[in-house]
Amino acid sequence: VCVFVCVLVSPFLRAELFEFCVKEGLADRALIAKWRKPGYENLCCLRCIQTRDTNHGTACICRVPRKQLEEGMAFECVHCGCRGCGG
Repeated sequence: VCVFVCVLVSPFLRAELFEFCVKEGLADRALIAKWRKPGYENLCCLRCIQTRDTNHGTACICRVPRKQLEEGMAFECVHCGCRGCGG
């Protein structure tokens, strides 16, 4: 979350610090690149948008907006445990 705030919300993360975080495994360059695209601001992990990892060839259940799910339906991502990064 801290990296998300530094990269997208405030411009205080300098390029050198960002590269250090990526090198040390503290930040995921591909995930941060997705955060910059509309609709992916809350993306929890890259596996949730990879269609090859699902049974039906679609995105993970956590990417479905809550208002489109059945009321009272309990769901959790099988990959990372996310309970709703789709909005």
